[in-house]
Amino acid sequence: MKILDHVVKSIRDAPFYTDPFHHSVVSEIFPADSYSLILNNLPELQEYGHGKHGDARISEYESTRRQIKLGSKLELMHPVFTDVYNTLSSKEVQTVVMEKLKDQLFSRFKTPTEEIECTPDITLVRDIGGCKIRPHPDTYDRSVTFQIYLPNDNSNIDCGTELYRETTRSDSAQPHRQKGILGTFNTIMQNVTGEKKKLNFELVKKMEFSPNLAYMFSVHQNSWHGVQAIAPNVVRDSIIIFYILSSAYSRKKY
Repeated sequence: MKILDHVVKSIRDAPFYTDPFHHSVVSEIFPADSYSLILNNLPELQEYGHGKHGDARISEYESTRRQIKLGSKLELMHPVFTDVYNTLSSKEVQTVVMEKLKDQLFSRFKTPTEEIECTPDITLVRDIGGCKIRPHPDTYDRSVTFQIYLPNDNSNIDCGTELYRETTRSDSAQPHRQKGILGTFNTIMQNVTGEKKKLNFELVKKMEFSPNLAYMFSVHQNSWHGVQAIAPNVVRDSIIIFYILSSAYSRKKY
């Protein structure tokens, strides 16, 4: 499989980073001809359902994050999406992703990556103007978050995902500035007991929303990430893969 071999090699060869948490950034994740086919055959907006992410909801039934579960409509889509789905749901890709992030995964689960039971959940996503996702670490039923950007060019390069470091300071304290820090943020989070707490963050890294670029990270209590509000005339297409844990592992939380 041409796409499979290319994706596996791209992930294996991609650089790895530890700041602010373990992650990898993958360039040219798809072969160029496959990427062109994907862009030329993306569904129309009306074919997407409304996502359930709380930050993207406009009302009970509307959202600025639209999505298609890729495995559910392949028969209605261009054949390239079947190749993409089969590749991203393959054991080969899961193995190389987990190997790339093995240190943080072992720190969380205390078990070798090949023994972590999880299943890829693959979604075609279209974020439209106004979509904004506050800093969050992702839910504990996921082992890995993996997103592939699908823009035509670099005209909206600033729309990429941001990675944050939570800061330890009181609300009245001055932000602690560090070399390379891009800004400071705060958000209100609610824990499992319903208690609300104000958290403060420093923006450490911003992904470039560039053609055929992907990033991935292992999910844990400090994998804080988010997206600044998208301009009204901008569309952000991507594929998001969550490796969903089996019930035995998801109960371990973080």
